[in-house]
Amino acid sequence: MQNERTARLGTAPVSRLLFKLSVPAVAGMLIQAAYNIVDSIFVGHYSHLGLAALGLCFPIQILMMVIAAGIGVGSSSLLSRTLGAQKNDLANNIALHSFSLILFFGVLTFFVGQYGSHFLLSLFVKDEQLLTMAEGYLRIILTGSIFLYFPMILNDILRSEGNTFIPMLTMLIGAFLNIVLDPILIFGWWIFPSMGVEGAAVATVFSRIVNSCFVLCVLLFGKNQIKLKLRYFSFDWKIYFEIFKIGVPVALIQFFGGITIAGANKILGSYGAGALAVMGLYFRLQSLVMMPLFGLGQGLMPMVGYNFGHRKPDRIVQTVKIAIVTGTLICITGFLVMRFFPVPILKIFGLEGDVLNLGVIALIACSYGTPFVAVEMLSGMVFQALGVGIPSMLSSLIRQVIVLLPMMWFLNYKFGLSVLWYAVPLASFISFCFMVSLLITLFPRKLRLIA
Repeated sequence: MQNERTARLGTAPVSRLLFKLSVPAVAGMLIQAAYNIVDSIFVGHYSHLGLAALGLCFPIQILMMVIAAGIGVGSSSLLSRTLGAQKNDLANNIALHSFSLILFFGVLTFFVGQYGSHFLLSLFVKDEQLLTMAEGYLRIILTGSIFLYFPMILNDILRSEGNTFIPMLTMLIGAFLNIVLDPILIFGWWIFPSMGVEGAAVATVFSRIVNSCFVLCVLLFGKNQIKLKLRYFSFDWKIYFEIFKIGVPVALIQFFGGITIAGANKILGSYGAGALAVMGLYFRLQSLVMMPLFGLGQGLMPMVGYNFGHRKPDRIVQTVKIAIVTGTLICITGFLVMRFFPVPILKIFGLEGDVLNLGVIALIACSYGTPFVAVEMLSGMVFQALGVGIPSMLSSLIRQVIVLLPMMWFLNYKFGLSVLWYAVPLASFISFCFMVSLLITLFPRKLRLIA
């Protein structure tokens, strides 16, 4: 027996339901993006070197996101299709298998944080002062990694049944705590000593602990379709296989992102901390556009997955059309803001002089790729919801590894720092063309299977 919230995925008017599911998810993602921005503002005003340290750690943090995103999206896709087929006991067992993966990878990343932080960072930079600052931040973040996995993956489990409000509330609680604690611990307000960049890491881990406790209580004691209780657990390797069938391509997408940022850091490292800081800021500003798209996708995926399991192709097509049009409008807005207001945006982070001028050049150049992002990202999430993870992985591989990094190296070699940024819009456009071709060919073929 399905509860009303889950059943509406196959019955409620599409546009209204997508709006109801997406708005909390978009709000939650914007809150998370705002936290990332505020975190950078505080660290930037503490030290430009600290901002470079955050940028240096970012690729390794992405690897944590790789794990969480892979398990979370793989579980969510499988759960939505299982709930659509009205196999509730199996859905509960899938959720428990996801929980076991959280524990395994949480322990693994803890030991990497304790014993591998210095080695990982030393691969990218030799500046001892920058290395020491980045190492202190990264060790704390990796040690508390299990508290990143808990809220991210458990929130995806809730989204699979159409619950996007609790994940939004989870992110709101975490972001609020983080924003409050950041200046206190970074600058040493009240009774606390100044911890600098390490203070930002402590604030992040503490807020994630609170997040984890909250969402775990919801799944254990809330009125959810999915019950996280041991009596439903029955070990099955096939469930792990199905989770990883979608999760591994999703994880590889995030992994390619980590490779890209690491490679970009390697190229930009020769220009000093200023260039590294600008690159880190661009990725954080871009997240203000990407996060709403992720939120829209989190409303999209349970609707597509459920209706695929429920055999309603017309609802899938309508959902996809509305989502892509909405996402493209968000991207165009982001492009206009970054293109025409780069100086006031960058001054918020305390940039000035040559670093500010470099940031303006970079932000304007990179902004030209923003309008193409919606189709690529949302199309990939549609295929993930349908149980096909390869298209989004290939799109990411083309954009980030095959085109972006080699083009950055080439433009830097031929023209220098001021031109290499144009590799970003070129890579986005090529990936956009690839996903459009799949929407025209592969997407109709998948729908014919359930028509």
